[in-house]
Amino acid sequence: RMWSTSDLHRDIVIVIVIFSYRCHGTKPNFIVVMTDDQDYHSHKMKGMDFCDQYFRKNGVIFTNAFTTTPLCCPSRASFLTGKYLHNHGVVNNSVSGGCYSESWIRTQEPNTIGPYMKRLGYRTFYAGKYLNTYGYNLKKKTKATRPLGYDWWIGQRGNAKYYNYQILKNGTWTSYGKTKHDYFTNVLGMYSQDFLRLQNDVEPFFMMITPAACHSNPISEPGLQSRYTNTMIERNIDFNAGSTKNKHWLMRQDPIPLTPAQVKHLQWLHRKRVQTLESVDALVAKLIKILRNKGLLDNTYIIMTTDHGFHMGHFSMFGDKRLPYETDI
Repeated sequence: RMWSTSDLHRDIVIVIVIFSYRCHGTKPNFIVVMTDDQDYHSHKMKGMDFCDQYFRKNGVIFTNAFTTTPLCCPSRASFLTGKYLHNHGVVNNSVSGGCYSESWIRTQEPNTIGPYMKRLGYRTFYAGKYLNTYGYNLKKKTKATRPLGYDWWIGQRGNAKYYNYQILKNGTWTSYGKTKHDYFTNVLGMYSQDFLRLQNDVEPFFMMITPAACHSNPISEPGLQSRYTNTMIERNIDFNAGSTKNKHWLMRQDPIPLTPAQVKHLQWLHRKRVQTLESVDALVAKLIKILRNKGLLDNTYIIMTTDHGFHMGHFSMFGDKRLPYETDI
């Protein structure tokens, strides 16, 4: 079926709004935090102690949840539109594949979740990575514009970067460098806190925050680079499996098993990824503190998710995503 509107978003929002009206008499607030390439098989919630404890105590953990596509731009487009890849038309991370293409801007972007929430009377905020080619490669060589429907727009140009990036802040491009004040997750945290401090219990708000963590190549903020020296990849039964003869040809590529040098690199990569997630953990903790101090926490739904997973030595596959296996989705 071809969905003409964001049916999935509509149905979810309607259920939650009706429930909240019955409980509180007001529309609920929403905060979505979407990490990048964070797989549960390898990480669990390492580096995110606050979030792990807070959501287990106060929320719901979905242990059987899957993304639609194990690739950044198609998956993010699905989250934003509530549509499958074959309906929104973003099939890969390139402009020719629909990623922030003119067709996306014209036919899909107006009906994404931000504009939809704006039409429902919400103040809207977006900060972080948008779509991989955002700000690049349009036919007319124009830079990206601020999508309609957002009161605050803080969009990173291009793909996930931790330093040396550009953001479009409400219509103006700003460049960031390599100082400790430029770390992308913390910049997003600053803008998110600024927006949240302006909110009240009269007008509801919707926030979506999309840090680069823990996308490759992971770079942690100063002060965290020596952390997690003893953290290990979860060694499930499929880790570096020595025999894949009965598996798909993608799983039968040499070397099988991985070499000691490759396993060592994966362990290093795992450690760096966990370091970047600690900054996201701190960001969420600060937002919850502001919500509590303003008396808004009880009427705010906070959703922690990721765009898709990542395999780290599972079935002897080196670090990547893109495959329709549970590690990646």
